[in-house]
Amino acid sequence: MKDRVIFVLVLACVLGSSAVSVSSLSYTTKSFYYAFAISIMLVIGIQAIYAYMKKRKVGKVG
Repeated sequence: MKDRVIFVLVLACVLGSSAVSVSSLSYTTKSFYYAFAISIMLVIGIQAIYAYMKKRKVGKVG
């Protein structure tokens, strides 16, 4: 993924979470959004760790 796309996703998750927390939405809707946002953040984090480990492994072999 490009860094700009990742930045937009993270920004949307963080700002969206703060907007959802102060809104008068139902608890179910808020919980669904929080679960969706945290799953996106986890996928981005796992992908970054995988890319780092892959790059590190390639560096040690060569």
